[in-house]
Amino acid sequence: MVESPEASPVTLYMLSVDLGIKTHLAVDRDGEIHPSQKTRDARMRSDALKVRLQQSGIKSAKRHLKKRSGRMARFTKDVNHQISKILITNVKDTCSLIALENLNETRARVTDGNGGPPTGCF
Repeated sequence: MVESPEASPVTLYMLSVDLGIKTHLAVDRDGEIHPSQKTRDARMRSDALKVRLQQSGIKSAKRHLKKRSGRMARFTKDVNHQISKILITNVKDTCSLIALENLNETRARVTDGNGGPPTGCF
């Protein structure tokens, strides 16, 4: 019979990330906050420019709108990628699991136990 050396017990570490908080894009359980101010400011600037260009209605404004189409989506996609990359690099060596918690419309999913809306101080 061949004896194998016993493996040392592995400590599992789980990083939990809360998504859907209005003031932050993501908050992890280690306390690191990834704010959404950057994307919110960019969206407001983009929307204001879009309104001004649509109101003018001239040909060059339409060309400019066409050129800018999809820019906000690409920007948001890039910011989300940067945040996910930061989360992965922070926990790459120590983390075994990453749990994402979607907190959008949490109140709509909460019931009082009988299938009705929640009661109490929400």
